[in-house]
Amino acid sequence: MFCTTLRQRPDLAPVIPFFTSSTTPKLRETTLTTHDLALPVVPNRTSQTTPQTQIFLILTTTSLNNNNNNNPHLLERITRFSTLAYAPAPTIAFILSDSHESHGSAAKTGMHAYMHLQTITHTLPTPPPLLPIPSPPNLLPLLLTYLTPASPHPFPPTTPQSPLLLLPHTTSSAPSRPLPTHATNVLSDICHSLKDIIEMVQCERGRREMEEWLGRGEAGGGGVVEVWEGEWVCGWGLEGGWGGVVADVRAVMQCELGWLAGWLAGCLALLV
Repeated sequence: MFCTTLRQRPDLAPVIPFFTSSTTPKLRETTLTTHDLALPVVPNRTSQTTPQTQIFLILTTTSLNNNNNNNPHLLERITRFSTLAYAPAPTIAFILSDSHESHGSAAKTGMHAYMHLQTITHTLPTPPPLLPIPSPPNLLPLLLTYLTPASPHPFPPTTPQSPLLLLPHTTSSAPSRPLPTHATNVLSDICHSLKDIIEMVQCERGRREMEEWLGRGEAGGGGVVEVWEGEWVCGWGLEGGWGGVVADVRAVMQCELGWLAGWLAGCLALLV
């Protein structure tokens, strides 16, 4: 709906044809006592359950310039408009240029008037939102866009990362020389979790099997065994259960393999 008194304001004459010719939504001309325009709010599929209406007060540069002459009650009208109990909040649409041109001196004058309007509304107890509109033809399209909720963009599904992604780095030669791809694949076949690796290197038989499968040396089973039983984890907590392992890994976060220890501590905490 739009107020019939808009026809009596020469500065708003250019917007009347856009209102009367609108089909979506179809605007009815009527008498509105507190506002100039009322538009239906596009429903939000997720939260909005009942139809809502957004009300607007339409102002122009001429409206402000005539405040002390032909329209002495503009400030009172803005104040009363700002106190209306509507949801969404009552909004002022300010047309920067009364003509179809949205640039040049007219737009510059309109911007100055818009800033003046900001100073007026800033003093109100509940300042209404201000919406700058370049020119009359832009009024209705921009207001309809303003009332259309943004399309939801759901976050893409994330796949939980397996702790086994750390396997290439569970060797004493990492990070400069992680486990080769073949050794990593073999290790993931014989050990299905980091817990399996730790349990395997705790016994002599397991350490031998590790080296038989992966080979000796830092690039194979020897490097994996050294990480878990060597000086970095030192046997500080392998006998003290999983809580001890997590504490031991955290304790060495400042040493040469501190960055790896931080990752492993997070993964091992999930296993406690």
